[in-house]
Amino acid sequence: PRTSINQSKYGKFVKRSKPAVPDEYREQFMEFVRDVFRSRRKTVKNNLLHGNFGVRHGKEAALKLLEASSLKSSERGENLSAEEIVNFLVFVQNQLL
Repeated sequence: PRTSINQSKYGKFVKRSKPAVPDEYREQFMEFVRDVFRSRRKTVKNNLLHGNFGVRHGKEAALKLLEASSLKSSERGENLSAEEIVNFLVFVQNQLL
């Protein structure tokens, strides 16, 4: 018998004309995402401080960067958009120049 498929349950993928993450931030973006999702149910702050971001910048400097940015340290990784992450990475790069 033929199955009935409700097409409203399926999404449609549309290729963006411009990538959500610029090429110059792709590697940093992927590392940041790995850090933010390192441990489930932990905040962005805890995951970043104990991940590669905290190791690279030092915990105190990482905490200052996080507090000075528009990113909420009490937020959970799953609530962040790609745009918010890229904005944070741009902020960090500008602060370190």
